[in-house]
Amino acid sequence: MNDFPAENYSRPIEGPDDAGEAAELSFSDEGNDTGIETLDTSDIYGDPDYCGPESDYAYPDVDTVAAEIQEQAPRAFAAYKQTLDALTASGQEEITTGAYPGGSSEGIVVTDELFADLFAAQDNLWRDTGVYDYVADQKADGVNHTVVITPNVVARPQQIVDAARSFKDKIPDGVSAVSPDITQYYNGRELSGPIGDSPLQFSLMPDQDDKQLSGKPLEEQVAILAERQAQNPGLGLHVPSVLEAVAHWNCVEAAREEAGTGPQQEREIATITHFDLQTKETDWRAVVLRSGMRHNGPRLSMVYTADDRDEHRTVRIALG
Repeated sequence: MNDFPAENYSRPIEGPDDAGEAAELSFSDEGNDTGIETLDTSDIYGDPDYCGPESDYAYPDVDTVAAEIQEQAPRAFAAYKQTLDALTASGQEEITTGAYPGGSSEGIVVTDELFADLFAAQDNLWRDTGVYDYVADQKADGVNHTVVITPNVVARPQQIVDAARSFKDKIPDGVSAVSPDITQYYNGRELSGPIGDSPLQFSLMPDQDDKQLSGKPLEEQVAILAERQAQNPGLGLHVPSVLEAVAHWNCVEAAREEAGTGPQQEREIATITHFDLQTKETDWRAVVLRSGMRHNGPRLSMVYTADDRDEHRTVRIALG
């Protein structure tokens, strides 16, 4: 296992207390810590196959992982554009990427040239903070990561719900199961996730559920993730936002199209319990938000916090 340098890019797990929905970016320049404990990924995704001295298994190295991530970048940028288009397709007030250091406070258009510069900077950051070392360790355990690019905005709740619902149009005979009540209980900042100092949010989404967190009660999930964030602040471990989940769906579908995957072949099932958001008290009982991409379309619903079915507690923890 590698020792990861510590720079604080992790996202907080407590629910947001700002209900504003304006598409504005915030800026911060937090100090960095030094020295963190190594996170053993075998505890998260299971023990890797043994590779002894006589094994011909080639352990993934950082350069190989970085090259794979770089290869995904153009496809992820195309998927980002689809996500942004889906947010504004409902005819509501158009949103922009907001303020950007050195740019216009009225928002900017992310050109191919600007994207190349932004991704190059993110690529260097992932290498310097040990993210690629971590991804290489997980790849050895059979876990792969997808580059996800999310619009760095605070969209309106209805825009995000409509964007999630519209994903069904990409699937033959697709159907959506998106609860209309979500807009009554969640504001734009909660559904959009934290915003930063760039017009794009880059993250890496694993293709497997987090075995250490999935199936556990919400309180334990919160505590375990907080401990992992504290031990490895440079990795940016976080529960993906709903908008980030939608961007992930578009990235996965773009990869299918590029690979020529047939429409009848099964899609990856990706379900996320958004336990980082505050529990909501509805007319029925306390609920937590869950999003998912199923074989036949998108899912976005509120489930009971007391529901002990494992499928209602599945979690994917992204890097950012």
